[in-house]
Amino acid sequence: FFAGLLCGMIILAGLGYLVIVLFEVEQIIVTGNQYCPEEEIIEWLKQDKYSDNSLYLLWKYNQNNVEQLPAVEEARVGLKDLRTVVVQVKEKTFSGRVDYEGRLLYFDQDGKAALITDAVIEGVPYIEGMEVGAEKITLGKALPDEEGQVYEKIKEIIPLLEKQGLSPDKISCAGTDLTLHFGG
Repeated sequence: FFAGLLCGMIILAGLGYLVIVLFEVEQIIVTGNQYCPEEEIIEWLKQDKYSDNSLYLLWKYNQNNVEQLPAVEEARVGLKDLRTVVVQVKEKTFSGRVDYEGRLLYFDQDGKAALITDAVIEGVPYIEGMEVGAEKITLGKALPDEEGQVYEKIKEIIPLLEKQGLSPDKISCAGTDLTLHFGG
């Protein structure tokens, strides 16, 4: 009995060792990202101590309850081979952008800060007249909305504009009143 138990434990330990050695991550390939930097996605994948194992990454990041990066709607992890992880990223659709510390802050349809960049993303309207305090911004968290209604109004307007194939260049806010600007 003890000999069988010992042999079983040795076999399990050997299999565990093989899983650790054979599935050690050597390369991570990121696809589908346009705005979110590849380095940020790789850092997000490697955030815990078991992230050196490709099987662990495959299991962990294909769960439904994984917290995504602020600019990412969905990320699917697959294996190209035993040591190469492929991450397919689907980025969020941004509802608007505002000035923030000399850069542009993009937010999603829920009014959550999603991306801070210098790049102008085509098709995302600039929101004029909405003040954003520097001390209050955290990516992934809702932007402060003193009126409490601006994001709700933008959320109502954007689907109507998309349905008509329209994309405003700028949206001006005066309290809760919005003015859409197209072209000149």
